[in-house]
Amino acid sequence: RAARPCLCAATGAPRPRGAMPVGNIAAITALRRRDRAQAGAARRVQQDKELQHAKRWTAVFRSYDTNHTGRLEQGQVRELLKAVNEGKDPSDDELAFILKFSDGNSNETIDRSEIEHAVATWRTYLAHKEKMEKVVAEFDKSGTGKLEFEELRAYLTNLNEGTEVTTDEAQWVMDKADALGDGACCLPELLMATSAWYTCVEEKEEKAKETKSSACTLL
Repeated sequence: RAARPCLCAATGAPRPRGAMPVGNIAAITALRRRDRAQAGAARRVQQDKELQHAKRWTAVFRSYDTNHTGRLEQGQVRELLKAVNEGKDPSDDELAFILKFSDGNSNETIDRSEIEHAVATWRTYLAHKEKMEKVVAEFDKSGTGKLEFEELRAYLTNLNEGTEVTTDEAQWVMDKADALGDGACCLPELLMATSAWYTCVEEKEEKAKETKSSACTLL
């Protein structure tokens, strides 16, 4: 019987176990280089977008910083808020709230690093303003245009589906919302109070779940 040809002669010397053909290595290397190049290009695009975004806000800031102090003072902030609100002037309380809430370094002005937050806060408030006006109209029994402590408590009780809110709970909400420190909630502060109340409810529900879970574990 004729001898079978040696397989080594047909296929070449055997590769070490786990070795990969040179062509495959080159292909993988090329793919990795392409992926790195694409990732680098994506980063550059994102960086360019962020740069353009920053330039636009810098231009906005400079257009209102008419005295070139590097800060927007009350009158300049009022003009900024007015422009965002389609030419409608903010109230004194609204202006004071935005300044208080956005002025991170407590110098009673808005600097370049704070303007985006100030405008975002103002827009959020404007989106909810009509609803807050209805709340004040319903619960402002004293006619001050704000919710005093007991009026706020009545409003929170309404949010709580009629279950009475304790004095401590109402005080916690007031402390969170009363940015102007006058012991009452004006329109923008009422939005903060509403948010604080739902945070309070979520925390209470979470604690109740943890207590129930602990009790089940003990049983």
